[in-house]
Amino acid sequence: MSYNTRQVEALVLIRDGTAMIQDGINRLLDTEEPEDQLPKPTEQQINSLEWVSVTSKTGSSYEQTENDNSKEFRILQNWLGENKGFAQLYGFKFWFHMSDENLVDRRKS
Repeated sequence: MSYNTRQVEALVLIRDGTAMIQDGINRLLDTEEPEDQLPKPTEQQINSLEWVSVTSKTGSSYEQTENDNSKEFRILQNWLGENKGFAQLYGFKFWFHMSDENLVDRRKS
């Protein structure tokens, strides 16, 4: 099968375009962080979650947020998991409520 000049030029453009698309996809994938490597949460991300005041049976008060499937919660959840469910940051202590990774509690340090 022989190709004329116009067909060859079209195939070259398709090849080059495909290479550009592949390069763009690779760059995008290289810049996205996998969820298992999410960064430490920022103070703004933590404060953007809906925190509810709770009083324990012993009368101590703390705040609690639950999993809302947001990226901010996943970042906090992952960071706490990496710290064995308890950590301090931005003047607060954070922990998983009763070892439930879908509930996070916090109290001022």
